[in-house]
Amino acid sequence: MTLSHNGLTLDILKSRMSYQGKEADLTKNEMGILRMLMENYGTIISRSDLICQLWEMEEFVEDSTLNVNINRLRKKLADLGLNDYLVTKRGQGYMI
Repeated sequence: MTLSHNGLTLDILKSRMSYQGKEADLTKNEMGILRMLMENYGTIISRSDLICQLWEMEEFVEDSTLNVNINRLRKKLADLGLNDYLVTKRGQGYMI
């Protein structure tokens, strides 16, 4: 199964994204973040919704855990040539 948006393709079964002939492997959490954003492109996804989707547990997950995953995903997107693909909406969440 694949998702595509603005030239970026996410291969969900392989946990890999590609753009203009370049590819990058994703961790489980990076893939989950990107998948949720791509499935809801144009819509702001709150930090709490991302945390609930990725870490389906009762335990508290630190905000910094999401930050680390978002930053790693941003770096991989930038390495493919997509510097501003993932947008932060201050106080609201993230969107593409």
